[in-house]
Amino acid sequence: MDTDLAVGIIGVSAEGGWARESHVPAVQATDGLRLAAVATRTRATADAAAAAFGVPRAYDDPTQLIADPDIDVVTIAAPVPAHHDLILAALAAGKHVLTEWPVGTCTGQTVQLADAARRSGLHTVVNLQARANPSVTRARELITSGAVGRVLHVSVHSSTAGWGRHIGAGELYLEDPANGMTLATIQTAHTLDVAVLLCGPLASLSALATTQFPQVRVETHMALYARTVADHLLLHGRFADGGALAVQVVGGRPTDDTPFRLTVTGETGEVVLNGGAPRGFQSGRLHLTLDGHLVHVDDPTAGLPDPVANVAGTYAALRDDIRGETHTAPDFTHAVRLSHLVDDLEASAASVMRTAEYPGGAQVVIAGRSLNDADVDALELDRARHALAYLKGLLGDDAVRHLVSEGTAEMQRRVRGWVEDSAGRWASASIELVLPAPDAAGFDRWYSAAMATGGPDGQEPALRSGHPEHFVSRPWSDGPPGREGSLGRVVEVIENIGETDLPWRVLYRNLPDGADPPSPWDEAFPHRTVLELLDGDGVRIGFSMRQLRDAEDGLHLLMTSHLPIAAPEQVLGRHLHHFAIEYRNWARLAAARSSNHTDPT
Repeated sequence: MDTDLAVGIIGVSAEGGWARESHVPAVQATDGLRLAAVATRTRATADAAAAAFGVPRAYDDPTQLIADPDIDVVTIAAPVPAHHDLILAALAAGKHVLTEWPVGTCTGQTVQLADAARRSGLHTVVNLQARANPSVTRARELITSGAVGRVLHVSVHSSTAGWGRHIGAGELYLEDPANGMTLATIQTAHTLDVAVLLCGPLASLSALATTQFPQVRVETHMALYARTVADHLLLHGRFADGGALAVQVVGGRPTDDTPFRLTVTGETGEVVLNGGAPRGFQSGRLHLTLDGHLVHVDDPTAGLPDPVANVAGTYAALRDDIRGETHTAPDFTHAVRLSHLVDDLEASAASVMRTAEYPGGAQVVIAGRSLNDADVDALELDRARHALAYLKGLLGDDAVRHLVSEGTAEMQRRVRGWVEDSAGRWASASIELVLPAPDAAGFDRWYSAAMATGGPDGQEPALRSGHPEHFVSRPWSDGPPGREGSLGRVVEVIENIGETDLPWRVLYRNLPDGADPPSPWDEAFPHRTVLELLDGDGVRIGFSMRQLRDAEDGLHLLMTSHLPIAAPEQVLGRHLHHFAIEYRNWARLAAARSSNHTDPT
């Protein structure tokens, strides 16, 4: 291939951010690449980015950049909740993909994207850029050549300015674990990725997560927020070859004090990597010593700014892989392995936190059966759900609708503003669940019946029972009160979509078979339904796409939410959590009803 590869970057701003700081100059500095297009959310910001970076084409719709026949490589630098649909669209359009880490908001998404990448035959690269650092490459050569002998232990201190006591308004999305961008998934994952690169796979890993700053202040309006994510992690583990690992990952450091140090101690020597940067060591340079002596490292990026150097190395590896038909850069299959490792450390940290919060745990014996804290928690959750169902049933839909009417009216005004600002454009995100439910056809039948049945007074209707924050769920064959005859068959739901502070009143209506979906279907899922979301006045406010397939491990359900692109990003991310709760519960209910051969309510 003699011509340069044309790169289009989605999610870059002329005003600032990681893409402007690293991706743009990395592409421009890499031989064999040219920056051909940029895409943002609005026409004004897209034009500003194109002018700032000297790019010929600017798009306010990323799907138009993806469809541009001149583009060879699509860079996904948008927030993680947007990755899934953008990557699938790029692969479907025949584009190679370079994406920021994490690839998806959860491991399930990453697995799905890795499967799509394998089917496409295209090159996919994850910007785990520390792997491209020349000092890391040289350190790996020294360790694998036996320069330090058998590895005895590895210690790491990795720090970042992120997740501190004070945050900007633009960093609020990092405080929501639903968005998949936490200290564990970003800084800790980059750190573990380098440790594994140098010393091989881990046989075990344990974690302790703590929150140094339980309340954080948003600098623009000085509001206080309760932090729900960890800003400090301690890890210990053992490599498959027997060496020990100890890691401390620290958030909230001053921008001029974010050190990184990784020490590999062997039987005959010691390798040390030193560095650090405000965004984490992966965005800066590293210095290498062997037994206390500085090691000279050939660095093809020596003339580039520090944040650009490692990213330029990732782009160079992708360029070489495309031209040479090789696969040396970290791809989506590697991302799946790293995602599983992050899942393991988060599960370990959650277990340790429970033990720490309740020392010794509760010891309860009921009728000779011993119950632990988790058992009592499950009992409490069951009774809380029962109490909510009882109260909602006792009040009835009309009373509940009246009680929340002020909140739903205010929420409708907000959502209508998002719709108007979005001008017909939608942001989307997806979640895949594996459920112990009937087969796909059976679940479809159960769900369709539930959509048509309200259930008797005093009994929790099937659809409402899916989530504690379903306040009203009532099918209407001819439209809801006040809208009779105008909307056809709809299901009225008052719920918290995305766990907002106010409930939404949403009317769900099936799109007819054959109607164009708001985003492409996944060909692996043969059972498909699109639900249109309307507000109380019948104005379209979104879509939900449900896709089902049967597999040996259960029913696979792929849910894609489409909400106005002007909606806050955390709303879309939290909607995925909402899906996880309600569809898990509905699957259980469908399985139970299927085994009992009863109606869905």
